[in-house]
Amino acid sequence: MKFLIFLLLLGGGVAMLLMPQYSKGLEESLAEEAAAIVKMIATTNRMYSLDFGKQWTNGPIDNSCNNGECTARQRGGPHAGCNLVACNYLAKQDWDSKKFNFYSLDPSEAPSSTNPCGSFPASKSWAACAVRKSVSDGDKEAPKFSVGWAYAVSSDGALYQSLQQAGSEPTPDPPR
Repeated sequence: MKFLIFLLLLGGGVAMLLMPQYSKGLEESLAEEAAAIVKMIATTNRMYSLDFGKQWTNGPIDNSCNNGECTARQRGGPHAGCNLVACNYLAKQDWDSKKFNFYSLDPSEAPSSTNPCGSFPASKSWAACAVRKSVSDGDKEAPKFSVGWAYAVSSDGALYQSLQQAGSEPTPDPPR
């Protein structure tokens, strides 16, 4: 019986040692997915601008976009981020269940640090970005170390990452 208790305690100790590694690995896979999606949003935003006279979309992409109407075809209509989904540049999907918030950005506007992914320098023009959801955004499972993680794609197609909690500057082409 003592041996069984010893094995249970030993197993629990090993599990406690492995949990942080599991959490880190899970976050890395979520980050890779977010980087791929934000690149796709930037690419479709570029295609959209070519089709609509250099008018870029700008705004959040969430589940409300799945039921939206393509307003780009209306003369002078707004070019909201939802147009990427409503005009069939991006597939409808459950955006709200993802662990990142996604945005299309208008790189033709003057660069600004007030975009939704404001951790990126204003010296570049951004086409899309994604920010890791936190507990306050409704992700009850978000680890504290991933708060402020963001990815952005510049108008020239380069992917940048920002790990605010680590205090690092955004870097191009994050390793995968």
